[in-house]
Amino acid sequence: MKPALLDRCRRGLAVAAAAYVALLPSNAISFWRSLAFGAAALLALALASAALRGGAPRLASPGRAIVGAFAAWSLWAAASCAWSIDPALTLSELRSELAWGALTAIAFYVATLAGASRVLLAAMLAGLAFWPALAAGFALSPVGWNARLAHMGVAAYSTYLATVAPLLLLLAWPPPLGWNARWTAPAAGALVLALVVVTARLTDNRIVWLAFGAAVVVLAVAAPRSGSRARAALVAALALAAFGALFADAMRDRAREVYPPRTTVGETLARDPRLAIWRHAAERLRERPLTGYGYGRLILKDELRADTGDYLLTHAHNMFVSQALQTGAVGLALLVTLLGALAARYTGMVRSNDDTLRRLGALGLAVLAAFVVKNLTDDFFFRANAKLLFAVHATLLGAAVLRERELRVRTPPDT
Repeated sequence: MKPALLDRCRRGLAVAAAAYVALLPSNAISFWRSLAFGAAALLALALASAALRGGAPRLASPGRAIVGAFAAWSLWAAASCAWSIDPALTLSELRSELAWGALTAIAFYVATLAGASRVLLAAMLAGLAFWPALAAGFALSPVGWNARLAHMGVAAYSTYLATVAPLLLLLAWPPPLGWNARWTAPAAGALVLALVVVTARLTDNRIVWLAFGAAVVVLAVAAPRSGSRARAALVAALALAAFGALFADAMRDRAREVYPPRTTVGETLARDPRLAIWRHAAERLRERPLTGYGYGRLILKDELRADTGDYLLTHAHNMFVSQALQTGAVGLALLVTLLGALAARYTGMVRSNDDTLRRLGALGLAVLAAFVVKNLTDDFFFRANAKLLFAVHATLLGAAVLRERELRVRTPPDT
């Protein structure tokens, strides 16, 4: 590929991927989101093909363990079509979830290696500013905010917030990774954080506060400190106290709105319908413990509805239980291996002597922890939220690969 065409493809990929991730949290503009995704995928595949043929710089691996675990999990999920109780659903989900998710990861990884990491991270932060501001604006208006129309529901929206919110630290960190060169960046970050907290409370979701808390704990432990240790610990403690209070407040609201008067928070937990789902899911798992019923989050929707007597309960409401139902113990083990490979890669970065790598590792661990905690009582490893997770991790891993390459050039090995 000629250098001029290569540069145009890189710029086009950066624009398309940035547009896609900014539009991803909403289902109200699906045409433009799909157009951006298609353009990003085609340009990324063209650049990857050029790299394989030697017409562009070689694409470095994000880590063999990550690539191997993702490939093994994907192949097992695809193989489940052979024993799926609904092959048509499994084939459809393999395309919509697995294929499109893999293309999302490839597009963002290739774009990052092509030098677009700051563009992509800026687009994620811009989206995190725009969508909560829009939600807050609608909530204050006579129209009101309808999360289902704009964001695929309050649970999907709160999962989006939990996944991207850790990136706000980029506005408090200095370059080359962050934007804190002037006071305006931290001030903007504080404003966006306030919008995130307010709109997260509007969802009445409870687990989002635990997800935020998990991210705070990870960042407090793993991120390098630019100031005093005592001040960082105080900020983390105050954030945890605030999230804990908001969690308790959401629990009390849930008890008042859904259950009879004078129902305690403990009683609401005992009556939570998820407990019934998980009991029935365990019974279903005993029938197919190794292979599961076939890839697809809704593979047992009719059975779970019949078991629980609730038409609204269509999936297992836990990311790991859901994976076990779909792909059995083998698929669950492969997914846990993939998450473990990501965590191990980020932990290695946190142990680096380079502050940029340590910050990238801390962000990766925080995003991973927040997403996992958020999906312990639901399963949004699905559609837009899953693709967002792939996009964030692909960008962080690509940025880490570039930083490691830069450090190797600066300090050549001893001869």
